[in-house]
Amino acid sequence: MKIVRHGEGWRLLRDGVHLNDQGCNVMAEIVGGYLRYDPDLGDSLAEGLVRDYRVGEDVRWNDGLIVLEFDGNRVDAVCKEGSGPPAVVKIDGRRPSELPGVLSLTRTTSYPGSGWPCILRIGCEKPWQAVPHFVDEFVSPGVKDPAAETTVTLAQGFPNGRHRLEIAGGPNLPIAAVRVYRPPLAEK
Repeated sequence: MKIVRHGEGWRLLRDGVHLNDQGCNVMAEIVGGYLRYDPDLGDSLAEGLVRDYRVGEDVRWNDGLIVLEFDGNRVDAVCKEGSGPPAVVKIDGRRPSELPGVLSLTRTTSYPGSGWPCILRIGCEKPWQAVPHFVDEFVSPGVKDPAAETTVTLAQGFPNGRHRLEIAGGPNLPIAAVRVYRPPLAEK
């Protein structure tokens, strides 16, 4: 395919189709002028779907534990700089690996665009893998870029509802916040 460059607009593209950083800035300036907050519309449906609980402000260490009652089906730890020993994570008194729904299965086929489910002759081979969406112990991967947020998913996919999170450790554990996700169609 040949890219035809008309005028100077091509300088805003990184590959002939997609905007580069300069193109994104120009597009943001164009669109931004049309965005406005209208208080008459009330809160967005997205309000409250994700909430951060800042360690030391919204939640505190007490006897070596962070305890948080929450509504949702996913919990992440937002990391801060530093390191610490592994911290045991429990949800409703159980390790995240013991919760239903925290595993997902990969596709049965690696053929892109194939229908689901694709039936293959698999013989005795295992056609899929179980992928975990949890950690039983929090270990910070380290903050490599302070300008980018580093998170660890503690558990995801367990039944939505009221839960109790416990993280064992102490104030030196490198957790800046606990982020809770609530599905958009969940009852408030």
